[in-house]
Amino acid sequence: MEQDVRDQFARIDDRFARVDERFDRIEQSFQGLERLITDFKDSLEREVLEGFAQVTARFDTQATRLDRHAAL
Repeated sequence: MEQDVRDQFARIDDRFARVDERFDRIEQSFQGLERLITDFKDSLEREVLEGFAQVTARFDTQATRLDRHAAL
């Protein structure tokens, strides 16, 4: 009887170990997703800022041209 109880506890411990391993894999997956989302956000922010800088540069160039034409 005592051996049966020990065997049962050993099986329970094995199950807990497998559950812990699964939680660790899930946590790693979430960390990977978090890193992917953060990197995507950073990349998108850079592209938006570069796009605004290009538009601003074009407007500045156009404003300079219009000023020159107005001076003629």
